[in-house]
Amino acid sequence: MKKAYTCEIDRIFTDRARYVVPPFQRNYVWTGAKWDLLWQDILACAVRPDRGNHFLGAIVLQDDDTVEIGQPKSTFVVDGQQRLTTIQILIAAIRSAAEKAGLTSLVERTQDLTYIDRDVTQPKLVTALADAEGFALAIGGAVAATSRASDEPTHVQAYRRFSRCIRDWLATQPDPAEALTRLLDIVTKRLYVVVADLHDHDDPQAIYERLNSGGEPLRASELIRNHILHRCRRQGIPVTEAYTQYWESLDDGAWYVRAPGSTEADIDVFLRSYLILETRTEVPERQLFPPFRDYVAAHEDDLRGMLTRIVESANLFRRIRTGTGLLPHERRFADRMRASGIYAFMPVVMHLFSTYSAEQRRPALDALESYVLRRIICSRPSRNYPDLVPPLLRALTPDADPGAVVSEYLSGPRRGWPTDAAVRTAIETWNAYGRRRLAKELLLLAEQQYSGRHAEPIAFALHDLSVEHLMPQAWREAEWPVDAATEEEAMHERAARNRLTPTLGNLTVITPDLNGSMGNRAWAEKYPALTGNSRLRINQALPETFASAADIRRRGAFLAGLIVAALVSPPDPGRAQPGEDGPDAGSSVTVRGDRDPGGPREEVSILDGDETAGSGDLLDDADTDTDADPDTDADTDADADADNDTDGDADSDGAHTGTPGAAPAGFAAQIRAALAAAGGPLTYLELAEATGLSRSRIRRRLQQRAVSGVLPTIKDGMIAAKLKPRRPAP
Repeated sequence: MKKAYTCEIDRIFTDRARYVVPPFQRNYVWTGAKWDLLWQDILACAVRPDRGNHFLGAIVLQDDDTVEIGQPKSTFVVDGQQRLTTIQILIAAIRSAAEKAGLTSLVERTQDLTYIDRDVTQPKLVTALADAEGFALAIGGAVAATSRASDEPTHVQAYRRFSRCIRDWLATQPDPAEALTRLLDIVTKRLYVVVADLHDHDDPQAIYERLNSGGEPLRASELIRNHILHRCRRQGIPVTEAYTQYWESLDDGAWYVRAPGSTEADIDVFLRSYLILETRTEVPERQLFPPFRDYVAAHEDDLRGMLTRIVESANLFRRIRTGTGLLPHERRFADRMRASGIYAFMPVVMHLFSTYSAEQRRPALDALESYVLRRIICSRPSRNYPDLVPPLLRALTPDADPGAVVSEYLSGPRRGWPTDAAVRTAIETWNAYGRRRLAKELLLLAEQQYSGRHAEPIAFALHDLSVEHLMPQAWREAEWPVDAATEEEAMHERAARNRLTPTLGNLTVITPDLNGSMGNRAWAEKYPALTGNSRLRINQALPETFASAADIRRRGAFLAGLIVAALVSPPDPGRAQPGEDGPDAGSSVTVRGDRDPGGPREEVSILDGDETAGSGDLLDDADTDTDADPDTDADTDADADADNDTDGDADSDGAHTGTPGAAPAGFAAQIRAALAAAGGPLTYLELAEATGLSRSRIRRRLQQRAVSGVLPTIKDGMIAAKLKPRRPAP
């Protein structure tokens, strides 16, 4: 650093110099709160002339030694562009007020502060390329002539805010002309900064990153863009050319929308996918910039080639994400993956599209889709997905059979590709309504399977359909009576209904208008409305009577059979590893999606599957449906009372049942009582039904062997529990 000194705004902008925001800077991001804070500080100076000057902070500058002789001096704004940009917009708002008041000398003074030689084509502050249009509108005075738009640039919004503040303040002043002159004096003479000038050999980007490490963090994509453009400048590639030719398309606002189910914008998801695909190594979610910087360094000699590959990959990524230009089955795959909120496998998908033909990649896409969707239904965790991607990419060589490679890899040891039985079992209790985007896709998948390969296709846009409960969440016995012989049976029925209302068996998809017209009506009114107005065949197949928890289970089994038939099964399901799904013995549905012919199925049998609900860390689904509520899928297997177990599990081994005639007290006692009443082992699902306890809690406690007197076992190929044998009396 050469020197540091204090400097008023007037001194910065009155000389014939241009201040250039370098390519490694972020775009303009100040918004209302910061604009208002600056305005309040200025008003405080106006109210208290004796208050002294107001400190805006430090800015870091570096002379540009590439300026040709005769051109205005050029200085890089290494740090401080947010403040300088805002001050320029404020000065433009003052100029507009002066023009309306006819204060010519004040107008000329503001022009001297914003333009070189008052030439509107030469602003004194040159912003980042992505900000150029908005900044030019804000300081050029053209905003007043335009109507307010919802998507207008942030610079224009700032101009409107300051113009309104100035107008309101002048209305309170006895002499508006004098007040406006005083306002400009405050901005230019009483606001000051500390300027730090860098040496030519200082690295401005490194200094900028250190200065901003404690403030509002830059997006990884911004750091990457700025770094690449900075390296282009060092290589003699004009920054403007590099930006407009390569990166400008990636600064489209659509890239900065947060992807559903992700904490990142699409641009960051893409850049991570691209880097994993290029390097075949894992890239942690929150550490994208350092490995990308290393990647850029390795391609320093061919920056144009690297940028070309980035742009081509970005176009492919966007096609896959939106389904644009894809074949019908590929579009359906894209829709379901988007609804799943799982993006870890995007590098694999991009590789499949860029390396193999549509016919070659289809089995691989089918396997990926089945693996992800089955695991979501079974509440399996997704945290290990990034570990799976690099080895899979390395195995997908150009001459490999992609379908065979992906299927074999995902069905490998400890990968946990759920079997048909596991999916059928999980669907009965899975909270599908908590992930309505995905539930909608699964219901349409079931519709496709039920209709059969040769049926006339029915095309729906997702926004044309909404998810509807068959039995309302807030069902009332007046419309949905409970038919039970005893009050105890009635209580069990009510509890079962409440547990099953968000499951797939109680859901369907219809148009929002039909949804609104049916509301919480009784089934006698809903049934004719559904069958008479819906073209979906799964709605046409609804039963005339639908009034109990058993009806929900039956329909859940019907849909489960269709879904497992549509999603390819893991190869060699008998090879399940310890802790993973067991064999899917006796599955009565073998047709897989539209890969084999099949017609409507009036009945799909279902077998009890093994217990599969595991702890999950699934990404939240940012649902945008018209009936969307916050995603209620649990990310872990923790239920409401998971951390408050007061079961008294330390009962003696012999205490297998409670006092005769008394209700079991505590979690462990209820489990033992249910097993004793059954006279043999029970699966986790059967235990949950018998006790009314949370299945995930039962699974967790029994797997930990934390219930005295109870041991894990196998029943019909499924994980279950049994009473521990009594010790023989001495």
